[in-house]
Amino acid sequence: MKDVTLLPLFPLHTVLFPGGHLPLRIFETRYIDMVRTCLREGRPFGVVLLKQGSEVRQSDDDLSEFYDVGAGAVIVDTDLGTDGMLHIETQGQGRFRVLRSWSERDGLFRAEVEWLPEATIVTRSNADERLRDFLLRIMEDAAPLIRMPFSMTRFGWCIACSNACPLSWKTVSGYLAQSDST
Repeated sequence: MKDVTLLPLFPLHTVLFPGGHLPLRIFETRYIDMVRTCLREGRPFGVVLLKQGSEVRQSDDDLSEFYDVGAGAVIVDTDLGTDGMLHIETQGQGRFRVLRSWSERDGLFRAEVEWLPEATIVTRSNADERLRDFLLRIMEDAAPLIRMPFSMTRFGWCIACSNACPLSWKTVSGYLAQSDST
């Protein structure tokens, strides 16, 4: 039997990975309420990549679609910004698969999810090691600009380089959905 958890979802045009950091500016009532509940109950929310639709609710008949694999997000810091928005810092906490989802009256998506096993690390080849060393040299030069929010598995390196490489978010989301880091 699957261990099913109920999670509020935050569909975005970005991907959060386990161990990754994601800063968010919250201004919609549905998400302010979600953050309040998550903080009060010490629970995560889910971040899923949008296939179609907007991050900001456009109407009551919002037709947003999102991918079925996402990551749990734990709120690690909050601040009221000078812009009047709630700023939160989140950290990814494991992958999940959406089993069933729906939109509440206020537009907040909720889902029944099953948590997926942690991705396994495979043995690196010599080419992987050379690429890792090359990327480390590049990242050392760009250290002030890059935040390293996750362990450097092959999976992590793919994501760390995603800002420098022309990967689509759909491709990056595919990495999240993989059962291991190969």
